[in-house]
Amino acid sequence: RRASTLGAKMDRWRWCMLDAQQRPQLAHGEEEVYTEAGVRLYNGEDVTDFEGDVMLTSVRMVWVGPAAGSARRAMELHLPLVLQVEMQAGGFLMMSSPKLLLRLKAAAHSAAEAVLPPANTSHVKLSFRQGKQAGLDRFQSTLLHLLQEKKWEKVRPLPPLAASAAGVGGAPRPALGVLGIQRQQQQEMQQTDEAMRSALDGDLKSLMGKAKDMVVLAERFAAAAKKREAKAQAAAAAAAA
Repeated sequence: RRASTLGAKMDRWRWCMLDAQQRPQLAHGEEEVYTEAGVRLYNGEDVTDFEGDVMLTSVRMVWVGPAAGSARRAMELHLPLVLQVEMQAGGFLMMSSPKLLLRLKAAAHSAAEAVLPPANTSHVKLSFRQGKQAGLDRFQSTLLHLLQEKKWEKVRPLPPLAASAAGVGGAPRPALGVLGIQRQQQQEMQQTDEAMRSALDGDLKSLMGKAKDMVVLAERFAAAAKKREAKAQAAAAAAAA
């Protein structure tokens, strides 16, 4: 059934930022894994107007809508919220698209960050309209693999997109404004700082490993020198006798 409005159930989804190429911004350490086009979102059992591309990363699921003027809108669902994944086959004579039903935990973020206010629903659905069953199968197997890996435990997520930073219908405003630019600069500085720390940590560990090898080598040389000196002293003593 089609909802007359977007309802009040999609509180697990929240708006997220796109980069200059209108693609989801990735956190440091986050990996883009798979994208399926032509996916429509269901608000519980109600179909919504949210149809577009759904990207799976190592941390989250990101829905990106079609271009609307100079901007696209995007929202994210973090993978730790997914409790169970169920497949629903297409309807009579395959006139209905196959769907994935995702049973979810309660939202971890505040209601102000959500696409819609909190409600009692415990699931959302993804309808695979273009790829049909083949697209659903690839998406489901990839999602289950990511849920097993739990790579999000090693990634610091990006700050959420505040409701004030979204335009009508949640679409990001074309102009970020002073606060938006400051927020974007802060994110870039944070990512750069994390990358530099990671590189320094790697270099330090490498140097420490080489230092340990040098200490072991020096100890071996010292032991060999003591043995040679002892043999020389023994030979000298034997010759003097």
